[in-house]
Amino acid sequence: KNPKSPKTICVEDREVIEQVYKIFSEKFRETENKNKGRRFPFRIPETVIISNFIKAKKENRIHLISKHNFDSEYHRLLLSDLIFIDRDLYKTFYKNLPETHILLEFGSKKMPAIHDYKVCNMVCKMNDRGCSYSYRPQRSAEITDPFEIREALKEEINSKDWAGKIAWRMKRVYELENAIGSGDENSSSYYEASMHALLPPDSEDHRKIWKEINKVKRVAFPSVLTSLQVGVSGYNRSDEDKTILSHGIPDKELSERYEKLKYQHRMHPEISWIPREIYYKNEALRDVESVKDKENGGEGGREWNYDCRGKFKSRFHWRHVRGNDDKNVNKDEIKAVLEEVDSFVDWVSSGKINNRNKTWEILIVSFYDAQRKAIMEELKKKGKGNEKKNTIFDIEGIRVFNYTVDKVQGREADFVILSTVRTRKIGFMDNPNRQNVAITRARYQMLVIGDRCFFGRKQNSKEFQMIAEKSGPEFDFRRCFEKRDNQK
Repeated sequence: KNPKSPKTICVEDREVIEQVYKIFSEKFRETENKNKGRRFPFRIPETVIISNFIKAKKENRIHLISKHNFDSEYHRLLLSDLIFIDRDLYKTFYKNLPETHILLEFGSKKMPAIHDYKVCNMVCKMNDRGCSYSYRPQRSAEITDPFEIREALKEEINSKDWAGKIAWRMKRVYELENAIGSGDENSSSYYEASMHALLPPDSEDHRKIWKEINKVKRVAFPSVLTSLQVGVSGYNRSDEDKTILSHGIPDKELSERYEKLKYQHRMHPEISWIPREIYYKNEALRDVESVKDKENGGEGGREWNYDCRGKFKSRFHWRHVRGNDDKNVNKDEIKAVLEEVDSFVDWVSSGKINNRNKTWEILIVSFYDAQRKAIMEELKKKGKGNEKKNTIFDIEGIRVFNYTVDKVQGREADFVILSTVRTRKIGFMDNPNRQNVAITRARYQMLVIGDRCFFGRKQNSKEFQMIAEKSGPEFDFRRCFEKRDNQK
């Protein structure tokens, strides 16, 4: 073991742990014999095995811990280079393992992992010479060379420092506080628990650091508007010492200055009812009469008869695309987006509408900048003058906007296309605020492109599941649990 190698925790079955103990014992004895008389001896890594089934030998350099002496021998874990733990005991002690080590889960089964480091995709392949390991870092090819594995693990560990880990979890807690299903995995309570796992086990230090973390959270994350309404949450001031910053604008003054927008003037009713029901509990985003009359004409008498109830069975339509996301780019969805843009351009150019002089607008939205850039490169190829543009394109007189969700607040367009990208993990897309912004930009037609099975059944966001279920056309979600079929 190189001294600069990362400290690791290896979760394994009992049989493998027994093999490890036997092999390491022999290797350590050999190393001690080689070190006799050497000026610069070989370093023997501090190794701990946590198991109930191995009996210690006097000459052994391996520290053995069982469930009976785990607490008294805990200091050995903190000082160790390598920790091997029986899979059954890991289920009991995973919250107590040191955050200074990287957690390696061998095999394919997912274990509960409220831990400092991500569970790495390390695979053990048994052969006649024992066990050889391969490792697949995130978004990379499989690695089998031991030295390359070591460097990949070091890079994985060093990608975020402790402050970065805490800050990221604080942000996730704030984003998910109002999400449906607050007690589920991947909810705000889950990330809050993982923050606790990063703090010192000592109770007094734990409380002090947690108090300081919450101070930062209260001040850094709420917007100015939120602070003016409710104050800095959890601010410890007496009622006699209230300020607007600590407690918000007094109720009487707030009622005179604050009014919730109950009506919307942008979206067709077949679009607005979905965000109204999911995010506003039918208490806001109501339709005004001028919006309800847009079936055959829009503002200023603009005609809208695109698709004529053809493939778009409703104004909020989900086009099911079973693509694959690679580094936050989904090529199948990009192809579908460009098909929809071309179809709309053909409709406008066909002369089947009266308002040819109006400038029609398409807004392409993605949650990920990598997807936005990939779409941008394709839009640059469409028409002279677009090759030097980045966000706003002109395609045969139609303005095409291409933004991420975080840049699209306040914008709107006649036709909005949302590319969801993800097919395995939802990432930060479970944030209800981002979702709400993404699906409330369209005037006449909202189109979601993505894997409807994944968003409707195989991820943790209740809000996105409701979007997938309520969008048109009707969809048989039983297909989602069948063997993945061809692109449809």
